[in-house]
Amino acid sequence: DMDATGSFTNTATYDTTQTTPLVSNIVTTLVTRTPSLLIAKSWSFANPGDDVNSNGLVDRNDTVTYAYAVTNNSKVTISSVTIADVHLGAGTPPIPANELITGDVAPLADSTDATSNNSLWSILRPADTVTFKGTYVVTQTDIDNQ
Repeated sequence: DMDATGSFTNTATYDTTQTTPLVSNIVTTLVTRTPSLLIAKSWSFANPGDDVNSNGLVDRNDTVTYAYAVTNNSKVTISSVTIADVHLGAGTPPIPANELITGDVAPLADSTDATSNNSLWSILRPADTVTFKGTYVVTQTDIDNQ
C-alpha cells in the first residue's frame, strides 16, 4: 500500500444467521508517499599500502577510500539510487561504485541491485542501507592548498 500511488478503497460486509449480508459504505484511505534518504560519508585508508609512508596522515600519493552509506529512512521503496561526489581535490574525483547492501532489516534480502558495480542501486527498501565506495589519490596540489 505504501508503494502504491494515491489511495486504496475498502468495504466491509457483515452477516449473521438472522440477517442477510449487509455491505458497508466504501472507505477511501489516502496514502502519503514521502521518500527520504540519509547519507553519511566517511574516509579511510582501506587497503594496505594506501598510506604510502605509513604515518597515519593523509599525504601526497596516499589513496583515500570514501564510503557513502545511503539509508532509506522513509516508509516507501526508493529506486535507482546513485551518488555524485562533488570533490574539490586537484586529482581525479572519486566515482562512487562498488555498491553493496550493508544494512538489511526484515524482510531480509528485499533490497536488490539489478547490475553490480555500476554506480546505481536498483531497489532500496525502507530502513535498508546501501554503501558505495570511491577512491581518491591525494596530489601535491591538494597538500599545498591546505
